[in-house]
Amino acid sequence: MKNIVLVMSIFMLLGCVRKPIVVLQHEGGGLKTVSIVKKFEVKHWSAKDQKTFGLQTDRQTIIYGTIQVTNEMSKKQIVDIGDYYLVLNGIKSSRIYIDSFVDYYNITPKEAKPNEVLSADVYWIFDTNLSNKDIRDIKLIFGRIGDTATNRDNQ
Repeated sequence: MKNIVLVMSIFMLLGCVRKPIVVLQHEGGGLKTVSIVKKFEVKHWSAKDQKTFGLQTDRQTIIYGTIQVTNEMSKKQIVDIGDYYLVLNGIKSSRIYIDSFVDYYNITPKEAKPNEVLSADVYWIFDTNLSNKDIRDIKLIFGRIGDTATNRDNQ
């Protein structure tokens, strides 16, 4: 009986593990950045909500994931994850937000020691309806210098 319960528990846990939609990578300035897009959702807004929140569109796509920035330099560096954006066909996402129970979390630059990894659960917003295919074509950019990232599909 114990073996059956153990096997069933393992299958249930395996079913809960989600494969990332896409893995985005960026390197530059001694920083290696990896962002894993875990899921996305399209929000439909009523005319009343659009007016209340000052929205320009009735649909937004929210992209959830994680971001990890590694300092590959031999000295300390200031890392600001707020400088990372997503781009699709020349359209830039909103700024990055920390995915937290706090309504608004202010992103501040942090000091990273050599080989230190800074990570956070994050999300970005596009003011349009994106599909699964669109999400796979997204690029990660570093906002201050605008260099593009490589996109490695993880399927």
